[in-house]
Amino acid sequence: MTEGPEQRRWTRHRIDMRVKVLLGGSPAPDPVIGRATSLSIGGLGAYIPCTLSVGSTVHLELILPHVSGEVKVNAVVKSGDGFIYGLEFLRLPFDVRAVIEKSCAEAPAL
Repeated sequence: MTEGPEQRRWTRHRIDMRVKVLLGGSPAPDPVIGRATSLSIGGLGAYIPCTLSVGSTVHLELILPHVSGEVKVNAVVKSGDGFIYGLEFLRLPFDVRAVIEKSCAEAPAL
């Protein structure tokens, strides 16, 4: 199977932002802080210094431009190579999707 822009549903955009990853469990472990390097309407690519299983669901808190405070979203881990992960957003509320669309529009395409 080939990979590349023709295989993607959404255009990826270059971004550098902090991402806080909250994993499930009881008691809840401390969050892991990573860096998102690409963003699209449907998800993000990020360096996250912990082991995540492909197919698992994580809770993310993003610091996006033009937003005061953190944007909270759920995502599924779609791919992983070392600590580099591809995450797909799940059920974005309309207002969060609008903020992500604006952030993508202002960032250069990859």
